Amino acid sequence: MPGRTSGLLGHEVGILNAPILPYEKESLLGFLRRMSETQGYSDVGEFLAGFGWRYGRPMIEEIEEVEKCLGAPEGALSRISPRAASDAPLLSWQFQRNHCATICPVCVRESIPHQQSWQHALVTACTRHDVQLVSKCPLCQNAIDPNKGGYRSCGCGLPFENFPIKKADQFDLAISALISGEVHPARSKLPPSLAFTSPNDIARLLMFLAGDALDQKTGKPGKAPYPKTAHDAREFLAPLEKVLCSWPDGFVAEVEQRLLRTERNTAPARLGKWYQRLMAFQDPAYTSFHETLKHVVANHFTGPYFGGTASDRHKRSWISAAEAARLIGVRAERIVDAVSAGLIEGKIDHSGFGHRHTMLPRHVAESTKAERESLLDKTKTREFLGISKNQFSLLEEAGVLEKTQPENRGPLVDGKYSQHELEKLVQGIASRARVFEGEAVEFRKVNLRFTTDKTGVIAFYQAVASGEISPAANSTSGAFADFAFPEEQVRQFLENFRSGGGWTVQELARITGWKEQCIAHWCDAGLIEHELNSHSRGVSRIIYPEALAAFQGTFVQVSSLAKHLNTTSRSLLKKFEENGIETVGAFQDGKATRGLLVAMSEIAKGLDRSLVTPVAGKSK
Repeated sequence: MPGRTSGLLGHEVGILNAPILPYEKESLLGFLRRMSETQGYSDVGEFLAGFGWRYGRPMIEEIEEVEKCLGAPEGALSRISPRAASDAPLLSWQFQRNHCATICPVCVRESIPHQQSWQHALVTACTRHDVQLVSKCPLCQNAIDPNKGGYRSCGCGLPFENFPIKKADQFDLAISALISGEVHPARSKLPPSLAFTSPNDIARLLMFLAGDALDQKTGKPGKAPYPKTAHDAREFLAPLEKVLCSWPDGFVAEVEQRLLRTERNTAPARLGKWYQRLMAFQDPAYTSFHETLKHVVANHFTGPYFGGTASDRHKRSWISAAEAARLIGVRAERIVDAVSAGLIEGKIDHSGFGHRHTMLPRHVAESTKAERESLLDKTKTREFLGISKNQFSLLEEAGVLEKTQPENRGPLVDGKYSQHELEKLVQGIASRARVFEGEAVEFRKVNLRFTTDKTGVIAFYQAVASGEISPAANSTSGAFADFAFPEEQVRQFLENFRSGGGWTVQELARITGWKEQCIAHWCDAGLIEHELNSHSRGVSRIIYPEALAAFQGTFVQVSSLAKHLNTTSRSLLKKFEENGIETVGAFQDGKATRGLLVAMSEIAKGLDRSLVTPVAGKSK
């Protein structure tokens, strides 16, 4: 990006000699609006257009160039820019309000910088003034456009300080302070473990809980959309107030309601994915959620669900190894061995002559089952991603798929790949999706059939995981293997990493213009020397330059020869037959015959002037 460029509106903007610097906790959008005002622009869009920019992901991806053009010190804007993988929770691109700006009218009136928290999708209140944040202009009735208006006014001209001021309720303040990591009296309404601690993934937990509540309301389970405005966020989070603000009664009621929905035998089965996803949040601040959940489950599964006397209910908290085996999905012998070795909690009772009874707490069996379901083996991991065995091995070699450490897996757990981590990986790649023009290639097709260079394929997988190469925005709703990437960018990337000299059939077809099926047939017929590589879905042929040179020095396509002699293949084949010249390499493709070749030596044997006689009616 040049340091000086002609603006879209006809004016010129150069590198700013006396740049202003971001304030602490100031948002990038607020900083750009403030800078545009200092440079005499009433509209941030006009200021950015002078550099050829619009606020959004493409600009943020080039934030280092933005720093240079604005004359800002290196890293000054990078540290306040949203990122796909950010150490600062407020700057996570996943939770950015990308399509609207949000403001606090009182802060603007008091000349307080626009805060990073204002752009977080789940922050709805200003904890400094205890008022609601506003994302919609009361005059033009439009969401505040990030690329319109100034530091102190909407694009329609209404000053932000004149926006209506509404007092925020305690729940909005508590959630906003929690996400922002700020101390606020309203946080006392939250569970004690969240009153003073803000886990980095707290926004993900809130999205999970509120999104599930939305599924119940609409009856359409699925991924909940991120709220676009502060008003949308207030409505989205509202169901959580009864769950979080009367701790633990509200949460207990929520779990009990879920347990009563089905008649399945185990708590994880009744709670479904909700149980697994909740247990996947591992920050110490969530321990109270896990413990309360276990307490509710224990009460239900040893009390009203089974009835009987107190002693009967006590017995139901312990189950036999056989029952645990059916619940967990393993052989009973494995459970007996694990209890005997002290690897899992349990007890062994003896009766009669050598009879041994192995028992373990039901909650241990249920947590083991949940852990087994959260860790996938190779087959289930491939199914989850939609990839082949070969791609799975290459992804492992690239370091994209990491196994959980043995010490972090239970003794009865066979899977090694965390479904939660796989979801994070795929969601992270999907979050970087962008719109591009041109041909695309699906991830499943970028393998050792696509190119013979293993080093390049591994480097491509690493580039996708790191965000260096982004998928197409319209391809990220399905399986990971279906994610599509710019084909030209992929080929250029692989070319930079090419370490081998061979070509696949597909690559050779692009180079020579020959049909893929012809090349494959010639290879199978032994006319082109090649190597075979095994794959999960078959084999690939690798053809080296010297093999191609030998083939071209030995054979010529009949169709190509006919074209050069200004005749037709049919006429030329008739001449060949008359002169005893044999052809090779032919195969049937439907009703057509393709792949006809003639050896140079055959032409030499039957050379005759009649071969070059043009077809009647055609000139040489």
